[in-house]
Parts: sequence; C-alpha cells; structure tokens
Amino acid sequence: MASQYDEAFQRQVLQPLQDERSKLPDQLPPPAVALAGYLGDAVREFVRWMAIKQTPQELAPFLSRCGDKLVKLGELACARDVFYAGALDAVRSAAPINNAVGAASSSAMALVPDQAWLLGVELQVAIATSRVDVAACLTLDPAAKYPHTVRQLRRSLARVQAAMEALLHGLPTQEHEHVSWLLLNGCVAVYSTAEPLATLGHSAAAIPFLTWCALTMEAVVSLAALPYLHFRMRLYASIAYAYDERQKHKACRNVVAHAKAQVAQLRKLEELDPPLPKRVVLKLQVRELSSTQSA
Repeated sequence: MASQYDEAFQRQVLQPLQDERSKLPDQLPPPAVALAGYLGDAVREFVRWMAIKQTPQELAPFLSRCGDKLVKLGELACARDVFYAGALDAVRSAAPINNAVGAASSSAMALVPDQAWLLGVELQVAIATSRVDVAACLTLDPAAKYPHTVRQLRRSLARVQAAMEALLHGLPTQEHEHVSWLLLNGCVAVYSTAEPLATLGHSAAAIPFLTWCALTMEAVVSLAALPYLHFRMRLYASIAYAYDERQKHKACRNVVAHAKAQVAQLRKLEELDPPLPKRVVLKLQVRELSSTQSA
C-alpha cells in the first residue's frame, strides 16, 4: 500500500513539478515552483486526498518522507508549509483529547500507547522543518550578519529543543532508550546549526543549545556509551570554544574538566568487564588526550 501512495506522489506531484521545471531557463539553483499556480493547487489537493486515504499514523511519516524529497529538489516552502505542516496536523489529530479541565496534556497523554509515536513524529518533523528554515536563512545571509537571521536560527533551534523536551518529558524514563535514536538525531540537528552559529560570532546564542545537547546525551544511557563518545567530545569542545570566544575562561575550564571527568567515568564503566578490547582502549586514550590538549 505504501508503494501505491509513493507512486501517486511521483505521478501527481514530482512528475508535474519536473515537467514544469523543464520549461524554465536553466538556473542554479532551480527556482521553487511547486506552490505556483496549478501546481500548488495539485499539491494541496494531493495532501487532502492522502488524509482521506490514510490513517494519521500512516499519513504523518508518509508526508514527512514526501517533504524530504521536495527539500532535495530545493522546494523548501512547499516541503515546510504543505507536507511537514500536514504531518504535524496528522500527529495532532491522532493525539488524545484531554477532557479534564486544566489538566496537563503531558500527563493525559502519558496513558496513550502511541505516545512515543506521536512525539517521535513531531520531533522528526521539527528537525526537518528546522533544516528547511536554516537553509533559507543562510541562503540570504550566509555569515549571519543581521540580527533577524540570528533570531530566526534561534527559533529553529528552539523548535527542535522543544520537541526533544516533549519526547523526554512525555515518556517514562525507562522508555527513553527506545527513542534514543530520535534524541540523537535531534542533538545532531541542533549541533549542525548551533556550532556554525558560534563560529560566526554568535556564541552567546549557541551555548544554551549546545549545552542542552551535551546534557541530553549524558542522560540517556545508550547515548552516553562509547560509540557516541566522539560526538560528545565535539559538543564539549564547541561549548568550551564558545565560552573562550566570550572571554569566559573559568566556564571554559569547567567544561573541559567536565569532559575529562566524563571520559574517566566511561573508562571505569568499561573496565568493569575486563579485559578491555584494544579498540576500546585506543578510543578512550584518544579522547583522554584530546580533552587534555583542550585544557
């Protein structure tokens, strides 16, 4: 059934889009035309039709995948405003209705078996939407020179962070391991925007988001393990450099010391099951050396 809908997307959206683009003069990048004229009407009608044909649980990931394909074609506005927005609408329509006046939505939704799915799709859509918004901002202002650009980037980062917080707070702690891959994707998405933002001279805006990612990685057992140590060290290094750029040297030293402590703690955990494989010893030695050099 999924392939049938994928074929429909190819036939009703992608093929007309490619046909329309073929009539235009060659441009790099090609112009975004998916929402123009009859194409825009066809795209919206396709999403409405899919909403009738599929359940919300099927519709949300399908529309998100379609949005990803349009992003690759440079159709950022169409991906964000029609497909990712449609995926979010599907998620919200699947959410339970909270009939208790004044009750917290998170506590009401905690009883729903599909809670992980609901929040997971919302995080994936937030990541995809953020990617579109960041690309659009940096296309107009690659060096992030203007305050408006920085505000837009911060809003994009905050959107992903809020979705990650909803996932962490909406599920019991023991369930966090089951969604660790989603949290990792969120951390990578935040880092990929916040780290360049810091290097462009906006470290004050980047530090809270980088710190959030580092703490999230520490809080989830599987993400605090050896396979992700390299990425965690990159987070710590980015935070330390950002503090250093702001002349906050004490905070910088504290971050480096914390990173070293995290590596030492991980070594102790690994040594509980001796002997350590050579590859594990090498990884730990490399991280210990890098954290020492950062100091």
